Amino acid sequence: MDRQGMHEYERLHRHPINLAVHMATVPIFAIGLLGIVLCPFLPRWELWLGAGVCLGVYSVLLQRFGHRLEAERAPSVGAVRAVAVFLREQFVTFPRFVVDGGWSRSLGWSRGSGPDAGRGGR
Repeated sequence: MDRQGMHEYERLHRHPINLAVHMATVPIFAIGLLGIVLCPFLPRWELWLGAGVCLGVYSVLLQRFGHRLEAERAPSVGAVRAVAVFLREQFVTFPRFVVDGGWSRSLGWSRGSGPDAGRGGR
């Protein structure tokens, strides 16, 4: 993702509750997907499949709730594109957002680089 894309992502992920929801649910989604992928190779595969689906749905619903708290929302896209964007967010964009410091900037933890930097603070 280029610098402009990451700036856009930061702009749409500023609310502290939404950020906390993402920190909790992105790993949960990954674990659920792993359960779905590995279930054919595990004993009692149907339990792993069910658990994976439940974890995935739980993550999606909580993230949707978190996004509704944001002042700005991403534009609507078609269903296929929405799935692609969601998967990219889970496995690429959000981890990079955390590692690159976007998480702390959005919370205002980095001096002079929070979402309100340049606007006289909060």
